[in-house]
Amino acid sequence: MTDTAFIQETFEYLHENPEIAFKEHKTTAFIAEKLEGWGFELRQADGLTGLVGILDSGKPGVTFGIRADIDALPFEVDGQPVAYHACGHDAHTTMALAAAKALSEEGLPKGRLMMVFQPAEEVGGGAKAMLAAGLLEGLDEIVAFHIRPAEDVPFGKATPRLFFTASSHLGFKLTGKIAHGARPHLGINAVDAGVLAVNGVNAIKGNPAIGHSVKVTRFISMGSGTNSIPAEVELGFDLRCQDDAEMQRLREAVKRAVQSAADAVGCKVELTRDGLTRAGGYDDGLANDARAVIAEVLGEENVVESFRTPGGEDFNEIGYQLGCKACYMGLGTGAAPGLHHYGMQFNHDALQTGTEVLVRLARKRLSA
Repeated sequence: MTDTAFIQETFEYLHENPEIAFKEHKTTAFIAEKLEGWGFELRQADGLTGLVGILDSGKPGVTFGIRADIDALPFEVDGQPVAYHACGHDAHTTMALAAAKALSEEGLPKGRLMMVFQPAEEVGGGAKAMLAAGLLEGLDEIVAFHIRPAEDVPFGKATPRLFFTASSHLGFKLTGKIAHGARPHLGINAVDAGVLAVNGVNAIKGNPAIGHSVKVTRFISMGSGTNSIPAEVELGFDLRCQDDAEMQRLREAVKRAVQSAADAVGCKVELTRDGLTRAGGYDDGLANDARAVIAEVLGEENVVESFRTPGGEDFNEIGYQLGCKACYMGLGTGAAPGLHHYGMQFNHDALQTGTEVLVRLARKRLSA
């Protein structure tokens, strides 16, 4: 049985101590203390927040992973920077810790349990950092949960197949030459290049059979005044696509459009950001077991077969790089007014059922 008091106490601590990407020091220390107390071997990397805890049954079997993201989102409130868990990562970490506690107390049938507490999901770099540090070596299969708002998966329901969309964020710095506004011929106007770039990107045509979007999200001129030719512009673009190959085509098209616009005006181009999270490709056998467990815990009528969200997730990088089996589940919690809203709240009763799903799924996979 899962520990209701532990779940509530853990959530309260995590919710009251939010930390943004790659700065989750208190969160990491809190998790490490819990896992060590339950007999987990810890894996950590110097200079990297987050950690992995491994519990070995001593019997041959698969290494089954449960992953939780641990970072909060940055906001500005009353002119001051603050962190807040507006995407439910405090909930994910709570459920994962509660599952680790229950499984350590009950013992594993066989194989190894790998608890992955990943930093920096919100900036798309945490999974890659853990992989680069070798913290996930030996992983055979991995699952994760994400809380959902009512419009995605209603409270009391869950899906074994939450499909994310590939997302990419591209940033560029265009550099021209400053000049007096009365002598524009002596300068190189970076705003002209920026406008051409935006128009060029807006003219990109994606495959209409594949859900996608490409849009400008940042345009900042570094000019000194309206009577000067601006020499610098910063551009940012957000791309979403349901297919990884089409996403790569769109990314290259955006880069060409920006380079062509800069060349036309005579500006230099610097790629300042090149982030990418890929669309999900999940293992059917693992997802089918997840479905069976969700039906056991919540009832057959409360299984949502699948849901596709336009949001992105760096969890998918783990399966791609390691070649391990992966499954991402969605848990209905009534999150409102929506994910990434400052002050987001959800029904905490879902934490108990989400934990139970993780525990039963781990047992099922480690008994096979």
